[in-house]
Amino acid sequence: AGMMILAINLIGGVCIGIFKYNLSADAAFQQYVLMTIGDGLVAQIPSLLLSTAAAIIVTRVSDNGDITHDVRHQLLASPSVLYTATGIMFVLAVVPGMPHLPFLLFSALLGFTGWRMSKRPQAAEAEEKSLETLTRTITETSEQQVSWETIPLIEPISLSLGYKLVALVDKAQGNTLTQRIRGVRQVISDGNGVLLPEIRIRENFRLKPSQYAIFINGIKADEADIPADKLMALPSSETYGEIDGVLGNDPAYGMPVTWIQPAQKAKALNMGYQVIDSASVIATHVNKIVRSYIPDLFNYDDITQLHNRLASMAPRLAEDLSAALNYSQLLKVYRALLTEGVSLRDIVTIATVLVASSAVTKDHILLAADVRLALRRSITHPFVRKQELTVYTLNNELENLLTNVVNQAQQGGKVMLDSVPVDPNMLNQFQSTMPQVKEQMKAAGKDPVLLVPPQLRPLLARYARLFAPGLHVLSYNEVPDELELKIMGALM
Repeated sequence: AGMMILAINLIGGVCIGIFKYNLSADAAFQQYVLMTIGDGLVAQIPSLLLSTAAAIIVTRVSDNGDITHDVRHQLLASPSVLYTATGIMFVLAVVPGMPHLPFLLFSALLGFTGWRMSKRPQAAEAEEKSLETLTRTITETSEQQVSWETIPLIEPISLSLGYKLVALVDKAQGNTLTQRIRGVRQVISDGNGVLLPEIRIRENFRLKPSQYAIFINGIKADEADIPADKLMALPSSETYGEIDGVLGNDPAYGMPVTWIQPAQKAKALNMGYQVIDSASVIATHVNKIVRSYIPDLFNYDDITQLHNRLASMAPRLAEDLSAALNYSQLLKVYRALLTEGVSLRDIVTIATVLVASSAVTKDHILLAADVRLALRRSITHPFVRKQELTVYTLNNELENLLTNVVNQAQQGGKVMLDSVPVDPNMLNQFQSTMPQVKEQMKAAGKDPVLLVPPQLRPLLARYARLFAPGLHVLSYNEVPDELELKIMGALM
C-alpha cells in the first residue's frame, strides 16, 4: 500500500506540474519527486512511534517498575547516547531546506546535557575516593594503640580569643596582647616568688567574634565580650561630663565604663577619663584571674625549682629542709602562704623557719603561721602609713565566743584551725559584717585590715576570703613592735 501511494503521488504530481502549472518535465519531476519522498517519510513517523511503543511494552511485561523512570534512566544512562543525538540534530540543521535554528538549539541543549552527565562520574569517583580515604583513616585510627602520647595535655593557663580579637596577637600589628600577657606573667612571678607557667594564647572558633575566655588547668575560669575596635573609657574622680559611646562594664572588676571610638581618645583624656586599649583590658582581666589561682598553679615541680634556687644560696639549709619535711608537707605550707598572698621570694627566711618549726609540729597551718611571723614586716608593709597601722578588731564578746569554739574543737580531736565548725547564725553574721568592715575602711581611705588573736586568724582569714575578698586578717603577733596601732572599730 505504501508503494502504491508513493507511485500515485509521484505520477500524479508530475502530471499536475506539467499540465496545470506548465512546468517542464525535468522541473516537474525534480520538485514532485522531492515532495513525494518527504510525504513518504512523514507518513512513516506514526508507524515508527507505534512500533517503538509496542516494542517497549512487550519487553516490559515481566517488569514491575515505573516505565517513566526506566525510559529516563535508559536514555540518560550514558553521555554517548546524547552525543549521538547531538550529532544527528546538527546534521539535520545543516541540511538545505531544513529549519536551522530549532535543530541547532536542540543540538546545543543535548550537547550541554551530555557534558553535564559526563562530569557526574568524576564527582562520584572523587566522592568515593574521599569516602575510602576517610574509612581508611578511621580504620587506622581505631587500630592505633592508645598510649600516654595520645592523651592531650592540660595547659595550666590558656587564653582563647574570638576571631575579631586575633589581630591583637598579630606580629604585623604590633603583637600588643602577647606583650601585655608576658608582662603580666613577669609581674605575678616577681611578686609571688614563683615562676608562673606560660600563658598560651590561641584562636577559638567556638567563641563569639569579640569574646575571650580564660582557662585554668583546662577549666574555664571566666570569659567576657568586648568591642574589638573600641577603647575603654574608665571614669575617675577627676572626670567631668559624659562622653558618647556604648555603655558597659569593665570585664575584670565590673566597674561602669564607656566604649568609645579611637578618634575620641584625645577628647576622653581631656575630660578626665582613663582610656585603655583592648589588649590592656584583656591583660588586666587575666592578671586578676591568675592571681586568684596561684595556689592551684603551684605544684611539685615548682618546689624543686624553688629548692634549687635555695641550694644555690644556702646549700646546707636546703639539705636540712629536705630532711625535715617531705614534698607533700612542703606543698601544703607553700600553698597556704600563697593563698594568703605571702610571697615565697625570701625563701631563705622561709626555709630557716620551717626547719626550726618542723621539729615541733608538722601541721602546715601552724608552720605557715610561724613563717608569717618571721615575714611580718613584709606582710604589714603595704598597710602601713607613717608608721601607723589602722585596723578593725573583734568585739570582746565575739572574740570570747570564737575562742571557746576553737578550744572545744581542739579538745574533741584533731581539727584544722581553718576548718573549725561554726554555728550557722555566726556565719550569717560574718557574711553581713565582714563586707561592711571592708567598705567602711576603704571609704575612709584605709586598707581593710582585721586584727585578731593568733589562734583565730586561720579561721577568720578563711571566712574573709569567702565573704569579703580584699579584707586582710592579721594576728596580734604579726604587728611589728615599732608600729602604732589605730583601731577604727570592732567587728560585731
